Amino acid sequence: MWLLVLACAREAADPPGGGPDPAPPAWIVTTAAPAVESVAGPTTAAAPVLGYALLVWDIGPRLIGPDGASTDLDPSVPPPLAATRAHTGELILLTETDLLTVGGDGLASPSPLLELLPEVPRTLAEFEGDLWLGAGDRLWRWRSGVLAELHREDQPISGHFAVGGRVGARPVVWVEGADGALVGLDVDDGAGRATIGAANADDWAVDDSGRLWFTAGGALFRREANGDVWEVPVGAEAWWVEGSPYAPGVWVETAGAPVHVAGDVVTETTVGPGADGRGLPTGWTVDDLGRLIARRSDALTRTTVGRPLGILGILPGEAREVATTVSLVGPELPAEVTWTLARCVPGAWCSEGHEGANPLAGDAVDPPAWGGGTWWLAAEAAFGDGETAAVGREIRLISEVATWLADVEPLFELRCAACHGAGSNATPLDTKESWITFYASIVDRTVYPEETLAEPMPFGDSDGLPQAERELILAWGDADFP
Repeated sequence: MWLLVLACAREAADPPGGGPDPAPPAWIVTTAAPAVESVAGPTTAAAPVLGYALLVWDIGPRLIGPDGASTDLDPSVPPPLAATRAHTGELILLTETDLLTVGGDGLASPSPLLELLPEVPRTLAEFEGDLWLGAGDRLWRWRSGVLAELHREDQPISGHFAVGGRVGARPVVWVEGADGALVGLDVDDGAGRATIGAANADDWAVDDSGRLWFTAGGALFRREANGDVWEVPVGAEAWWVEGSPYAPGVWVETAGAPVHVAGDVVTETTVGPGADGRGLPTGWTVDDLGRLIARRSDALTRTTVGRPLGILGILPGEAREVATTVSLVGPELPAEVTWTLARCVPGAWCSEGHEGANPLAGDAVDPPAWGGGTWWLAAEAAFGDGETAAVGREIRLISEVATWLADVEPLFELRCAACHGAGSNATPLDTKESWITFYASIVDRTVYPEETLAEPMPFGDSDGLPQAERELILAWGDADFP
């Protein structure tokens, strides 16, 4: 296993700085009896979906909300291969032969997306408002009403993927490429941002910090955002790994009991083995709170390590323009909660790159009061026994008037800075004044390239900007460039 670690820890696509090798994490290995609850009887399928809800097929298909309330679905809805929920509230189910949407009335209908795809996908996931679908060696992204295929011209990719990864400050989707390599593809333009050569991974997943976890040769590894890769001491042969890009840590199926890893803490649980004698039963997954959802012969169980918390009121990647009340969800709610908002630094990973911690007056987020832009919404929680916890989420607020500082500059850093930053060969557009000077050309290339036939920007992105970002550029000009 050492050879693999040494080969992985220095990636050609993401080299670390000079100097001595970094020290490995100070792993803390512990054993705990996690909280296990029964959430349903024997089931044929179960799938967590966005909003901390759970789809189950037991007495019939139904949706269990974060408060435990159950809503029946159309009885004809089949158990899916995968399921998720769109920001519109619709459930999206992938079956062997179809892609279905289930509306608020619980009725299922064929998804219009299926008419745009050349084949029925085999995998399905959601992240920050984007829908991802994979089949064979092809991967598609559905964003703001536009379907795009992400691919690398030099090699095919597998249909299995993990969204929510991070290479530096860039979001990526991790796929398996040629020769067993794991490749991080940029979620916007499909460019390869990092490669772990000859990983020969059996399984891989991503946590809420954008770190990649993968099993290979019976061992578990973790790739940091800076490119360092470490072997994780799980104490037994590791087979499969499962996580959520919205939850800290992952669950690992091992030759013994299942292992939970969050941060640098490895928790060997005392959950009994499945019917096949392995560490987990057939049919297990992880929800957005990091809880293990497992189908056993007599019940559907939910296993929790620690006191995970999630945020209700604003979905990940959702943009809000009206006042919204937020609250916490979790197996145990704290006695006190303090909410803060901090503005995200353009070009940085928001959870780490934000400025200030402005307290909210209560639990309401009011976009006009704070101004538009990308913010980090955080909750500091205190439990009755004195323990504390923290949870945060990147959110997008839309102000009544678009401004350079709150809206356009962050858009430039995200979409344009790689080519048009200060000192670049292309026309520098890193200042408000340069945007005003070239505004007409910017609009032609980013807002209306289909009509003007101008070279579309961002460069290399055949889909162009999402509609919401095009409208933001126009709104800024309409407001006379504040």
